[in-house]
Amino acid sequence: CLRLIRVNVCVYTHMDSRARAVAAIAQGARPAAVVPAGAAAATELSRLKKQLHELEEKRDNVIKKRRSRREARPPSCWAACGRRGGACPQFCGEGGACCKLAWVSDGRDPNACPAEMAEFRYHTCVAQSFVGVNKGDPAMTDFSISSAGVHLGRTNLVREPGYTRPTMDDYYAFADGTSALPAAIERHLSDRGRAGKTPWPDAQQQAPKVPKDRWRCNRSFAVGKRGDMRGVMRPLFTRLRLCEPETRSTAVHVWWTETMELETKFWPPRRPASRAGFPEGGSGDFPEGAIVNSVPGLVQLIGVKPALGRLQEVCYRKTGYSRLSPPANADAEHCGFTKRSFTVGKGQLESVAADFRSYNLNTMRHYRPSGGGALRHRLWICKPRGGFNSVGIHMHSLPTEELSSEDTTLAWLTRRVPAGEYVMQDFEMNPMTFAGHKFDLRVWAVVLSLDPLRVHALGTGIPKVNMWTFSNEPRHAKAGCSTHLTMLPCYEQDDPDRLREIIPPRERANGAKLVYPTSTTDEYWFSNVRPQGREFWTRVAWPSVEKAIVEVLLLAREQIIHADHKLKRHGVRYKRILFLSPDVVIDERGNATMVEINVNGYMIGNLHKSFFPLHEEQRAVFRLMGGNGFPKQHKYAAALEQQTAAFCKRRKAKCTPAAEREIWEMVHEDMHCAMAWYRIFPTGEDRPHTARLKGSPSYQRSFTFLDGVMFDWLQHGWAPLHQLDQNRSVVVAQTPPSADLPPPKARAKPRQQKPASAAKIPEAHLNTMHRMPAGLAPAGGDASADDELAVLRARIAELERKGQGEAGRGR
Repeated sequence: CLRLIRVNVCVYTHMDSRARAVAAIAQGARPAAVVPAGAAAATELSRLKKQLHELEEKRDNVIKKRRSRREARPPSCWAACGRRGGACPQFCGEGGACCKLAWVSDGRDPNACPAEMAEFRYHTCVAQSFVGVNKGDPAMTDFSISSAGVHLGRTNLVREPGYTRPTMDDYYAFADGTSALPAAIERHLSDRGRAGKTPWPDAQQQAPKVPKDRWRCNRSFAVGKRGDMRGVMRPLFTRLRLCEPETRSTAVHVWWTETMELETKFWPPRRPASRAGFPEGGSGDFPEGAIVNSVPGLVQLIGVKPALGRLQEVCYRKTGYSRLSPPANADAEHCGFTKRSFTVGKGQLESVAADFRSYNLNTMRHYRPSGGGALRHRLWICKPRGGFNSVGIHMHSLPTEELSSEDTTLAWLTRRVPAGEYVMQDFEMNPMTFAGHKFDLRVWAVVLSLDPLRVHALGTGIPKVNMWTFSNEPRHAKAGCSTHLTMLPCYEQDDPDRLREIIPPRERANGAKLVYPTSTTDEYWFSNVRPQGREFWTRVAWPSVEKAIVEVLLLAREQIIHADHKLKRHGVRYKRILFLSPDVVIDERGNATMVEINVNGYMIGNLHKSFFPLHEEQRAVFRLMGGNGFPKQHKYAAALEQQTAAFCKRRKAKCTPAAEREIWEMVHEDMHCAMAWYRIFPTGEDRPHTARLKGSPSYQRSFTFLDGVMFDWLQHGWAPLHQLDQNRSVVVAQTPPSADLPPPKARAKPRQQKPASAAKIPEAHLNTMHRMPAGLAPAGGDASADDELAVLRARIAELERKGQGEAGRGR
């Protein structure tokens, strides 16, 4: 309606007389302006005034009720709890938390807040929740909670109804990664007569941008806001000739940021029509062919304190082993990748005490100390679920008398477990030692693909040696600087047993008897470790480390492979990787067990280079994953395409274009290994862990179609000509196509141009052959003798040209 102020007349449309009168009175119009007129108008006006008075009374009553309800509401805890949600005993009391339902639902409030509570528009005090402590199936991972305890939503990484493993036909369109963009796969579809039959979904991904700068870089990167990423990762990428765009929103080739755990972050934003199958609110929008240091769900599966214990429960079910009888599992082929652990929390110890007691009784009955005699106690380490950097860790000695009954065991747990959520883990009492000192290893590995599973590892462990001589006596378990935990000398602590023995770095040795080891592959390490010797380390201890990593990843993959397939089914094409840093303890028999796996992407740089000189090994990670675009591929690309085409033609089960692309990717990664990085999966059956896993009935269904293709390719036995230099880096030779096989079809030029500093092998490298990483070998296999002769002639000609060039420079 519109009121004409000048003439004080109200004009209304599509309103009956009663509504017009009420509106006129509400707007202050004179009764004379309201129709109908006369005596009837006065009566109608009186009735409407009464009705208006009643409405005003109702309004006042509603306001009073709202005020009284507001006064009865609980006070806000937001300011008193430091403007943050979660546990807040100082304001909400013991066991209380400051929470808001809407913030719990979208993940802004941490794990201490319950998923169900009264809904207020502000933060209030509620009873603290212990989500995940002995709740439901202990072997299952709750993907609705992040590794930091943040709620991500109940639908996060939920398997789609009716999900099935992909068939071979599906794999025609299943591809991601960097060695071949989708156009190359489209050409393959055309070559195989399948163009148009399996069209790529319209993912509408953007292309990576290359900033223009004075270094003439041809690739770009972005790093996270964390200090180690800005101070370590950024210089590493810059030395590889990658450039950082000025704006964060620019699409780049390599994304090395904080690991992502919310599924929608891996998806592009939803767009109309063509995006009907995509999740709502995707926020990833990674460009085609990019590399991202996150794998959906893998952080929650292996990167939290209870993770390894949960996966061990899964392994027990898969293999039929006993959960509480370690003697039956002591010599088993599987499930020994970690020590037994129990997730515990105050007020919920009763359900754990019986199993905890049974496990310890079985252990003490069958396990004997290395020095002989009876086992008088067991060592347990208590770690907070969300802890890091050794904060909040406690060592406990469990004597035999505390296992006399369930009540005494429960009382012992009640005294030892602090308030909160903790993981109690069995501790190795007879470890390998370095010159009498306990050590654990930080192992570096990188997951380069989930399906097919491809994992590379650094060929040396990073030793963390204790500065106290090892002793597993009970009185040393609770010392401030335990002989089990710390690398620090702790001069402020008394040392009546004279166990403190400082091992200085080589630069500050000054004639010391021992110097700190920086590698596990040299004679200094082999001669001081106990049991000692190169043979024991290379044939027993280190293969056990490889098996532990691979077995954990196979078990974890089964729970998240559906997320990888979902992305590929919708044509989202980029490479998802994850950098792993497991902490490993090895016992005196050479069995490796992982204490935990760090997945935050942290790299140490040159921070403690006297103890950990690993700068070049860190640079090698980015070359290995394709960060600089695999610049050596021009030396063997034609021969590789020729060999994969012939392999797929002869293979009984055939292989798809996507499978062929995955073979290219694996070969590129192998040929760009440097500084002792090598592939630990897939490998040939000459590696003990692969032979055990492939031969086990429990793991036969754990391998996918693409895993099978990779195994068959390794049996095919072809690789580009290469050797290892003195740093155990792969040096690639020019590898011409075979004369006995059909020539490869014309392809577009590789994306990476031949660098100016490529390509002839230094003669010193040709004369220095070291042990090759598993799966790497000179060309051979199915290649004919004539083909091998042609390759050798090409190598000789290359050396002659090198010699002529050196002679010319000498003159």
